[in-house]
Amino acid sequence: FGMSLGAAPGAGLALFASLGEASVNLGNGCTQYLDSQSLATHGFYVADGAGSASVPLPIPANPALEGLYLHWQAAQLAPAGATMPLSNGLRIRIATL
Repeated sequence: FGMSLGAAPGAGLALFASLGEASVNLGNGCTQYLDSQSLATHGFYVADGAGSASVPLPIPANPALEGLYLHWQAAQLAPAGATMPLSNGLRIRIATL
């Protein structure tokens, strides 16, 4: 499993994950869709010349994870004082085939 992030070519991106969802208005048209209590940084990436960054997300073959929901959101890093664009939220459910 993996995710593809889109941004300006060469832009820095941060990917965040959470066990819960939220809807927090941060102003300037930005909304945080991740629960702050379980928020974790997954990693930092750099968009290629086409404005894309591929993020591998291996899922272990562990039956205990069945039914777990994970919530994701990305942010394009911006210079100090600039608005940091946020992606939409993404909710995935781990399931067996």
